[in-house]
Amino acid sequence: MDELYEDSPCGITGLTYDGFKQISSNADVVRFRESAMVGEEPNMLAMLASDQCRNGITLHLPDGSVERIAGTALSQAERAAEVVNRYNPKLVVEGTKSAVHRFPRMAVRESLMNAVAHRDYSIPGDIEVDIGDDSVRIVSPGTSISPGRRNPKLADLIDRHNYKGFVHSGNMAIRRSYARSGYDPEFSSSDGFFRVTLPAVMVVRGHYGGKKERIVGYMREHGGVSADEIAAVIGYSTAYTRRVLDHMERDGIVARMSRGRMTRFYLCNRR
Repeated sequence: MDELYEDSPCGITGLTYDGFKQISSNADVVRFRESAMVGEEPNMLAMLASDQCRNGITLHLPDGSVERIAGTALSQAERAAEVVNRYNPKLVVEGTKSAVHRFPRMAVRESLMNAVAHRDYSIPGDIEVDIGDDSVRIVSPGTSISPGRRNPKLADLIDRHNYKGFVHSGNMAIRRSYARSGYDPEFSSSDGFFRVTLPAVMVVRGHYGGKKERIVGYMREHGGVSADEIAAVIGYSTAYTRRVLDHMERDGIVARMSRGRMTRFYLCNRR
């Protein structure tokens, strides 16, 4: 089995752990330092947890300025999330009377924590975060690996300190945070980088009854319609709209004609 990057010697002496001590006890830090050694030299895990961590998170802010998060990797994600959330206001959007965050906070935390825990630290450079009006994009060095984890000891160390938002379910947790929106986060792995794009939430899905009424109202005016046409009008994805239409078909509200791309839906009773 190949040696983990975390276990290789880091070549740096005099590492300090002031940042680690702020989130843990001094006794925990002492035990960690004793275990993170290659002979008489600290290993790469010791470097990542130290104040001298070579890698950080660079955030490109909406006003064109740049902010860099440095220091121990153990708290970089939380500190970066605080910066993102300065530009993450609560807004009242379609489908809800209550304000919601433009970017789900759970998705922001989980995406950043995953990037820190699973990036490839053998590749120089920072995690890059672009904060825009319509999306937050997080680009981390290293493509996705499966099965297993690239930095299991770092991930365990993060988990041991119970960081809020780090739930070990990866992309599924991020997707779930968008479950009631009309949008989906995007994940891609290519050219030596892993990318996560978090879209701004502009719609919150209501209960089935509310969606049904909107669709019925539209179909009363337009007759037979496709799932794509309804999706464009009411602001949901086509896949989600088809699931609602399937539900309405089971309830005897609509009937479908033809199959595949030619499928159109009609009200069973247009009164």
